[in-house]
Amino acid sequence: MKTKGVERKALWKLNIEYSKEVIRWKESKQRFVYQKTCTKR
Repeated sequence: MKTKGVERKALWKLNIEYSKEVIRWKESKQRFVYQKTCTKR
């Protein structure tokens, strides 16, 4: 039972880190697209 709790905690931490990376990637992608459309005008 103890190891299961530790595993869950580790997974939860990993999940948070992963979602942070995904959000950062999405934001940078949006910024990149935005810059591209701005320079076209």
